[in-house]
Parts: sequence; C-alpha cells; structure tokens
Amino acid sequence: MRVVNEFYKRALQYHDEIRPYVDMSHPDAAQWVDAGEHMRRRQAEARAKWTSAGGLTEGQVLEMTAVVRAVAASVFGEREAFDVRLLWRQLSGDAHAFTWQMLGRSNLAQNVGGGMAEFAAGGNLVELSDAFGKVHRLTKRGWSLFDRRCTAASRRSSG
Repeated sequence: MRVVNEFYKRALQYHDEIRPYVDMSHPDAAQWVDAGEHMRRRQAEARAKWTSAGGLTEGQVLEMTAVVRAVAASVFGEREAFDVRLLWRQLSGDAHAFTWQMLGRSNLAQNVGGGMAEFAAGGNLVELSDAFGKVHRLTKRGWSLFDRRCTAASRRSSG
C-alpha cells in the first residue's frame, strides 16, 4: 500500500503542477479533472489500508533504496545483489544529474584555469546491456509476484 500511495502521491504532484495551465474549456478537461479526483480517492483508500496495517506508522515514507536492497537480495545471489545496489545508486545519480555520479565516470578533458575544468563522460554498451538485463529480471519477477497475489486475492473474494 505504501507503493500505491507513493505512486498516487507522485502522479498528483504532476497533476497539480500542470493544473493552472490546463485549458478548462477543452472538451476533455472535465475528464482530466475527474482523473485527478479518482487518483485522490485511490490514494486515500491505499493510505487507509496502509495506516491500519500492523507495524506501519503514518510517518513512514517509501524508501526506494531499501526496497531495491530487499528485492535484489531476494532475486539475485549476493554478488549480483551488490551489483544491483550499485547500479541503483548509479542510475539514480544519473537521473538526478548528481555531479558526483557524472564526475565518477568521467575523464579530465581540459583544465580551463581558475579552478575550473571540462570533463568528458561516456558509457559503453556492455554496461548498458548489463543494467537492462538486471532491470528486466527484477521487473519480470515483480510482475510475476503481483500476478500471483492478484490471482490469490481474486480466489479469496470469489470463494
């Protein structure tokens, strides 16, 4: 439920950010507003289930690094799980344009003086394919578990 809550939280942040710029006279505007309200209801439902679960508190937030650590440990062996954790940090650094991440994979291209320098950052296809393979395995496993849980829930509700 925390994952569902986080999904709606982020989707609604986007929705609310663009709301002032939506042309409310557009024929689809009402549907767009309804979608936002639907997301708010679904988030509230998820939050209610989350907060009523034992061991979870209102103040807890979804810590994706902890999720990646746990998932990697359950899907991969110790060495590959370590690689996945490092990959998570690398890709997160890339996504957020963290300087430490870009400079960590770069070479000094030119010292321009005054304490400033130009760096060249690159990558290679082997690293990219390795990342893709690991993400594919994690995603496949996640959807498989989700499917099993939905099937089990469906059986319980129809039985």
